[in-house]
Amino acid sequence: MKPQREAFFLGGHKGAYSGRFCTLYSPPYSGARMTEPVTAAVLFVPPWAEEMNKSRRMVALQCRTLAASGAAVLVPDLLGCGDSPGTLADARWQGWLDDLVTAAQWLQQRTDCSVSLWSLRAGGLLASQLAARLDDVARVVLWQPPASGKLVLQQFLRLKVLGAAMAGQNKGAMEALKAALSSQGQVNIAGYALNAELAQGLERATMDPPSKALSVHMFEVSPQADATLLPTTQRTAQAWREAGHTVDAQVLAGSAFWQSTEIETAPALLAPTVAALLAPTVAAPVGGSR
Repeated sequence: MKPQREAFFLGGHKGAYSGRFCTLYSPPYSGARMTEPVTAAVLFVPPWAEEMNKSRRMVALQCRTLAASGAAVLVPDLLGCGDSPGTLADARWQGWLDDLVTAAQWLQQRTDCSVSLWSLRAGGLLASQLAARLDDVARVVLWQPPASGKLVLQQFLRLKVLGAAMAGQNKGAMEALKAALSSQGQVNIAGYALNAELAQGLERATMDPPSKALSVHMFEVSPQADATLLPTTQRTAQAWREAGHTVDAQVLAGSAFWQSTEIETAPALLAPTVAALLAPTVAAPVGGSR
């Protein structure tokens, strides 16, 4: 039987933007009981803006592969992203973290499993902070972890600067953009309305390791056969090891699907990610109501 896919709106905070769109991938089950035991509960922590859109096919492929191996995988759209309410202008970094805490708690209650975190790009910044907030995290898998939130923000702002350069207005474009974000509280970049509070939260975010020792896997992809880990990822991995975490960091074959012009996938990520996220013990079957 094929893995089951279920879409729904989960909780959310009170107010105009209540409820977060989520997709649950799980082993096949009938009614409230699964026909296969859940071997892991995985929460996907997504990237943002266009990187989230570009990566949806790859994320769905990985989710189906995990579910076929016995995992229940929850993929939330954060406030202002995807099919959740609001726009990016309504989003705040702390609000995203709160959304993820709610999602992790729901998944743990639904599966009776410790939750593992799997992230892509800027989602790694959220995942590292989320791991520090949750009481029970099984494992962490970071796809293409960023060096810092400051660098992620700069890369996003460059989309606007590039547009200014093409219009012959490159001189002082980055400084003018930052000044506008500070004074106006919001700027429009590549069709996304970025607010100052979200920008500040992202800029302050780092890949600091949580205090609780975890099993961590960091995967990068590269089309080059002899590629090595980026120096920033090497430093992140070393910092997490020194903090007491067990870290496996490696480069796998593949292209940067989160930023490619055409929608692409990186199949070499699938099997190592399944191996990294499957829990060592079999947990109780998924059941009960949402």
